[in-house]
Amino acid sequence: MNSVFQRTHQLLIRTRTGGLLFLFGGGIYASIELLYRQQTYLSMFFAGGCSLLLIHRWCNNRRSAHRPLIVRCAIGSAAITVVEFVFGLLFNRSHHVWDYSALPFNLAGQICLPFSLIWGVLSLPAMVLSKWMVQVLAHPTASNRIPLQNA
Repeated sequence: MNSVFQRTHQLLIRTRTGGLLFLFGGGIYASIELLYRQQTYLSMFFAGGCSLLLIHRWCNNRRSAHRPLIVRCAIGSAAITVVEFVFGLLFNRSHHVWDYSALPFNLAGQICLPFSLIWGVLSLPAMVLSKWMVQVLAHPTASNRIPLQNA
């Protein structure tokens, strides 16, 4: 019976942690867009939330820990680019939030290489922050430690 309670407790921690990562990612993404374009849309909040969850799951897991940082940033870039493309097809075509048609190496004006490279750079602080947030949320007594090594 004790293991059922332990599994339930772990599930609640993961659910709370994932929800807070989603909210934080959405807030950061929308804030970046506000700084860059002076406007944002609700769909961008959801795109940011999905992006941070994917970055944390794909770049901060045990299998990724041994990978070089540049590879993890490339994985983060791919995650954000895929989210941007999906959200672009679902929302951007009807609401015209962004248009990359004039930028080089774009795909249907929804994604482009220059922004994918920017997403790769922004993946590094996203990895560090998401790892720190999970550490704080899952182990509140360790809240004063910020793991800067092995982002």
